[in-house]
Parts: sequence; structure tokens; C-alpha cells
Amino acid sequence: MGSPHVSTAGVLALARQRAEENVALALRVRRFDSLGPRIQHVTRVLRWFEMAQLFVIFVALVEFPFLDTLTHCWLTSVGLWVLTILAVGSTAYCVRAWLREGEDFQEE
Repeated sequence: MGSPHVSTAGVLALARQRAEENVALALRVRRFDSLGPRIQHVTRVLRWFEMAQLFVIFVALVEFPFLDTLTHCWLTSVGLWVLTILAVGSTAYCVRAWLREGEDFQEE
């Protein structure tokens, strides 16, 4: 970012100084500053989603010998519905966050 002789922190410091006079630059600096927390939040959601998926795979492997018993239990279908809703919900949330990132950087 910037000149090879100027660090990223130096470029950002200069941009913050000039942002006081330039509204468009101030908006871009604010957007840049908000990227880190947004990326961390979506990464946390994706991490929980992946952990849940791995847990479901683990349970499926462990419970495979008891398949006949599980097919006759009403809790199995309820559990599958709950996991499905959680998987779809977390995926939809991540896609929504991803699409909103694109909206933030459209030219005004």
C-alpha cells in the first residue's frame, strides 16, 4: 500500500490527517478501519459453523452401529431438523455479511 518507502501505518496516518479536509477520504478511512472487526466477526461465525459440522460428522460416525435404533426414535428427526436449520441460518448469515461488504465499497 502506498510507496515502497512508506509503511502502511505511515500511509494511514497521512490519510487520517488529510481526511479532516476531504469527506470522501474520511469515509474510505472509516470503511478501512471497520474491515478488521467485520472480518473477525464473520470468521468467528464460520468457525462455529465448521465446528458444528465436524461434530455432526463425528456423531454420525459414532452412531452408525446404532442406526436401527436411531431410525425408530423421534428425537432423531427433531435433532436433524434443528441441525439443518442452524446450518442454513449460519450459512445465510455469512452470505449476507459477504454481500454487505460489497455494498460498502460501491462508488458513490
